Amino acid sequence: MLSKYAAPDDDGFKAVSSHLLGFAEEARRRRREKGELTTMQLELSETNLPPKVSLRDDPHGLQVAKWLMAYRPEEVQHLDIETLVYEARRLEKWDNPNNRDNSSSGSILGKLSQSVQSVVGQSIRRLSSIVSSAAIYAAGSGAVSEKTADQIAAESGVARKVIHDIEESMAGVRIQTRDALLLEPNLLDTIDEATIDEVAAAVGAKPALDLRQNVLGHEPAPDAEELELPRDSIRFRPGGAKAGRFQYGFFEEKPVVIERIPYTPVEGSTDVPPQDLHRVRRMVARLSHPERTSRHVLRCAGYVQDRFEKQIGLVFYLENGGDTASPPAGLHDLYHGSSKEPGKAAKPRHVRVPLGLRFKLAHSLAVALEGLHRVGWMHKGVESKNLVFFPPEANEAGGRGMDAGGLDGPYLFGFEWARPEDAETDLKSDFSLKNNAYRHPNRWGKPNVKFTKAHDVYSLGVVLLELACWKSIFRLKFKNLKDACRCEPEALRREMLKSVREDIPHLVGQSFAAVVETCLRFDEITEGFDELRAHEEFKEKVVGVLRRLATAEV
Repeated sequence: MLSKYAAPDDDGFKAVSSHLLGFAEEARRRRREKGELTTMQLELSETNLPPKVSLRDDPHGLQVAKWLMAYRPEEVQHLDIETLVYEARRLEKWDNPNNRDNSSSGSILGKLSQSVQSVVGQSIRRLSSIVSSAAIYAAGSGAVSEKTADQIAAESGVARKVIHDIEESMAGVRIQTRDALLLEPNLLDTIDEATIDEVAAAVGAKPALDLRQNVLGHEPAPDAEELELPRDSIRFRPGGAKAGRFQYGFFEEKPVVIERIPYTPVEGSTDVPPQDLHRVRRMVARLSHPERTSRHVLRCAGYVQDRFEKQIGLVFYLENGGDTASPPAGLHDLYHGSSKEPGKAAKPRHVRVPLGLRFKLAHSLAVALEGLHRVGWMHKGVESKNLVFFPPEANEAGGRGMDAGGLDGPYLFGFEWARPEDAETDLKSDFSLKNNAYRHPNRWGKPNVKFTKAHDVYSLGVVLLELACWKSIFRLKFKNLKDACRCEPEALRREMLKSVREDIPHLVGQSFAAVVETCLRFDEITEGFDELRAHEEFKEKVVGVLRRLATAEV
């Protein structure tokens, strides 16, 4: 079966051999699980492929599909095996120009840098190795009718592993290709071309490319009528929580939450300044785009103006219901416990959160930021007050408020100053220590440098440090936060890094501490990197590590 390879030290021989050994080991494992085999429904039979898909001209793919369909595990009965194999074979062709059909030979992939093509090519070759190994295994498998019940069950286990490996490898190829199309510097001037490319459509990148076009201003500004909602179209919830920044209501009979943003009106009127209104409309257009950057950013319905209060209200659709009798809670609020000030809503009570849940929160925030950066959008306000939770549905009237059970679905808010990466940087002065503590040292006071994604990542590092200690940055006893007049930005960063290296590993482990340090030093670590390489570094060293921690049983 392996005779087509030159020698045992051939790379292809090694890859296919490795997969075959894996399949064989899976078969042996399934045979050992005798107890499960006797209860399995053995109704597998040879299956004829339907005539709708073009695998008929692909004997290699056809053999794999027929074998997988014959031994399809029960839990994937819904899966269209034929389409899965067809798509895998389609992706395989991209790594070999000689195998591409005429429609893909001039693909945008050819304009990627050689290093990026190499990375994508490696992923495609891994997928090709899995499919080739499956074909070899299928060729020697034999008919279902010739096998015992134990053998059929073992084959089903092997099929399960093959399906998992193909799906996982295809997902990797699609994500890498999508990110390359979005972030590869060579394509910035041809993004319009990428949106109609056959490969971009095949990997599902078109919606994200459309959003990136929107972010970069390649699309005309939306009409005000499309985004501004009449104020009387919002039915504010009677008796609902109105906690300053947020208010609940209904729009078109769907539950919404309105985030209110104050503005300074044009002198002598109550109107929003034209430049601010333009930015609001651009921002709402992106937040309402069908392609969501992550599940941690709510979809926006539009905005309303309140000239009397001098506020813009961003209207977001609420998901999964929620206890709208209780106010939303920012992460910052949850650190400190309840307090009741005259004329203000009570803050949520102090919530003690297990370490594993804090890892999940950290991962959620990193995923939210990665999704924004992927399409070229910077948040510019990553702070614990902007990571917001909505209390779960109450079991009894009046609501139960926020507890640890409601912390699995945080949402990122505070988009009033979000901007695309190539926009002009707002260099207005801000000497507020409350705001500057989360900012990169180069962005304190009156900044003289352009805002970058690394500045967002730095702010993420500050929030992760808070999560590790479950305290606000202002309660961590850093000397440089005691006196606003004498606070030195770089000295504060050094203090935080010292704590990360000496104290944080004891609290949350070395891996989490390493993530926090990476964020606080991300500008140094990625100096000289292009956009795609820096994004991959963030995904690997921050999102990837936090994902492993979040999925571990801690």
